[in-house]
Amino acid sequence: MVITSSEKFNLLSLIKSLDENEREKVLDFLYKLKGIPIKKMPVLGYVKAREPLIINPENEPIKYLELPYEETKNAEYSLIVKSDSMKEKGILENEYILLNEKL
Repeated sequence: MVITSSEKFNLLSLIKSLDENEREKVLDFLYKLKGIPIKKMPVLGYVKAREPLIINPENEPIKYLELPYEETKNAEYSLIVKSDSMKEKGILENEYILLNEKL
């Protein structure tokens, strides 16, 4: 099945309109439907631009994200962006960033 650019745009718009729990369920369903391998990514904390990043690797993750393995194969963990401190880079508040640095 081939998805047109218009259909892809409409699907992404629909997914973005859902709340976080609904979005995770829909994406999980789509990944399973397409047979996309998933990686469970720990979310270890929050980050603001221009502030020191301190993460205690002993802490339990806040939550886990289930993301396509191909997009996350080099990432070790994720952080949630707080404030609009990174919007000039196209990263908005409450979005996740993936990091591959060892803790």
